[in-house]
Amino acid sequence: YPFNLDFDYGALGQLQHFSINNLGDPFIESNYGVHSRQFEVGVLDWFARLWELEKNEYWGYITNCGTEGNLHGILVG
Repeated sequence: YPFNLDFDYGALGQLQHFSINNLGDPFIESNYGVHSRQFEVGVLDWFARLWELEKNEYWGYITNCGTEGNLHGILVG
């Protein structure tokens, strides 16, 4: 994987104090207060509009890496 060893993560350091974890279905509200579900659903909505899908015709979630996406695709396939 190409990466830049000279990248300064200092500005992001303060965010490491938070655990942002989207466990479960992104379309069902969670009792876990620190999450990014609205962004996850926003991405899914964007692709649904692109592919002209109705609101009740799609479901999904955003994986945290390509490996998880591939494994989920194999499972569903």
